Amino acid sequence: MKNLSKYLLIVALIIVQSLNQTYAASKGDDKKVIKEKSFQIAEGKKINVTCDGGDVVFTPWDKSEVYVKIIGNDNAAEKYDYIFESNSEEISVKAERKGGWGWFSNISLKIEVKVPARFNIYTNTSGGDIKVGGVQGGIYLETSGGDIWGDRFEGNFYASTSGGDINLFCSNAKIEASTSGGDIKVDYTGVNLGMELETSGGDIEVKLPADFDAKANLETSGGDVDCNLTLNDVKRLSETEIIGNINKGGKPLSASTSGGDVSVYKK
Repeated sequence: MKNLSKYLLIVALIIVQSLNQTYAASKGDDKKVIKEKSFQIAEGKKINVTCDGGDVVFTPWDKSEVYVKIIGNDNAAEKYDYIFESNSEEISVKAERKGGWGWFSNISLKIEVKVPARFNIYTNTSGGDIKVGGVQGGIYLETSGGDIWGDRFEGNFYASTSGGDINLFCSNAKIEASTSGGDIKVDYTGVNLGMELETSGGDIEVKLPADFDAKANLETSGGDVDCNLTLNDVKRLSETEIIGNINKGGKPLSASTSGGDVSVYKK
C-alpha cells in the first residue's frame, strides 16, 4: 500500500509539472506592448539599456527624440520590473527580473529603441541578441548568450558576446569585437580607423576595399590564415600567421582565433 501511495504521488507530481509547463507555454504565445515611452533629447547624447535576458534592437530616425517600446508575453510582463530614467544627457532603461521564478518561466522579451541618427549606445543583455543599424556614434554592446549584428554604423564600435556570432557591415569605424564561442564576419568600407577581432572557437572573415591600408597581425592556433590583399614589409608569413603591412600600412588590423580560420579578402 505504501508503494502504491508513493507511485500515485509521483504520478500526481508529474502531471502537475506538465500542467504548469503547458500553462506557461500558453501564456508565451501572445506578445503585447508591455511598456513604451518617448524622451525628448538632443542628438549626440547617450542611452544605456540593461536587460536580464532579452533581445535589444536599435534603429535611427530623424527626430531629437528617443522612443522605447518593450514587447513580451504575459510572463515577461509579470516577472520583470521595467525602470525608465532620464536627464538632459542620458536615458537609462532597465529590465530586471523579479526574484522567485525558475526554469519553466517561458519568457519572451524584446526591447525596441529608436534614437537620433547620431547617438551613443551602451547595452548589456544577459541572454539575447543585439542589433544596431544606421547609427553614428559610440556603440558599446555586450551579451552573455546571443548574437550581435551591426549594420551601416560609423564611429567607435565595441562588441562582446560569450556565446554567439558577430556580424558587422559598416564604414569609417574603429572596431573591437570578441566572442568566446562564435564566428566574426566584417564587411568594411572606408578608411581604416583600427580593427581588433578575436574569437576562441570560430572563424574570422573580413572583406575590405582593395586600397585598405593596415598594419596586419593575423593568426590562428587551429586553422589556416589567408589574405589576398597586397602585402608589404612582411615579417612573418605561414599557414597560421601573417604579420606585415597591407598596402601602405597604417592602423592595426588584428584578427586572432584559437580554433578556426582567418580570412581577409578584398571586395
